[in-house]
Amino acid sequence: MAKAFARRGFDVLALNFRGCCGTENLKAYSYHLGFTDDLKFAIQRLFAEEPRRRIYLTGFSLGGNVILKCLGELGEEAASMGVQGAAVACVPFDAVRSSSKIDTGFNRWVYAANFLSTLKVKAAKKYETHQRHREGKGVDKELYDLDRVLACSTIGDFDDEVVAKLHKFEDKIDYYRQSCSKQYLPLVRIPALVINSRDDPFINEAGLPTPEDVGDGTVRLIYHSYGGHCGFLTGQEKTSHEDERWLPTELARFLEHVDRPFREAKCES
Repeated sequence: MAKAFARRGFDVLALNFRGCCGTENLKAYSYHLGFTDDLKFAIQRLFAEEPRRRIYLTGFSLGGNVILKCLGELGEEAASMGVQGAAVACVPFDAVRSSSKIDTGFNRWVYAANFLSTLKVKAAKKYETHQRHREGKGVDKELYDLDRVLACSTIGDFDDEVVAKLHKFEDKIDYYRQSCSKQYLPLVRIPALVINSRDDPFINEAGLPTPEDVGDGTVRLIYHSYGGHCGFLTGQEKTSHEDERWLPTELARFLEHVDRPFREAKCES
């Protein structure tokens, strides 16, 4: 994705979620489907340092949900902070409906099992770090029950035992409902493209937004019959750039289109 955007004249900044970049996250809380604080901080920091720059957001899966929710929360303020557009893909709009799809059958035993094992490692490391810190300060409060976390057999179990507890949700369902970006779509006030596939193995098609969910917002929904989860293989000849795939190319193409009037105005001036 970075290469696809760079080839179209964009400078690229890659934002890693907490604990996903090789640096230990020392805070009790972490990232999740609806955690927009870090993205807002990055936007504010970029705008403060270079207020004349235009900012475009792109992401996929959980990151795409965070972007849309963030834009809905900012509303009109997004443009005043330099954000001019967004392009996202494979967004889990309705985690309540999709959770059962991830935690059953093939998805549970292949994808979820592997992903869950990495989550448990992170949870154990965070627990140990927090234990050392609280013992040094004499604080008698645990993050979560580590034995119960390590015994989790599904992503939903983990969300109940860790995410909900760390971020003060009642349970995983409350977490999913509050984090759903679908409810924020009518509040988005900048051009935004969403690409999802109807055969996504992790996202329930019944939970995908309709034009009615967007309302008067500025979000354009595009659903393809095939594409899987961040796949979208075409079977066609490769572009001149052999490492560039259809999905990042399409996301970059949209934002290049949104940015064109600004570039042309700059050339004329």
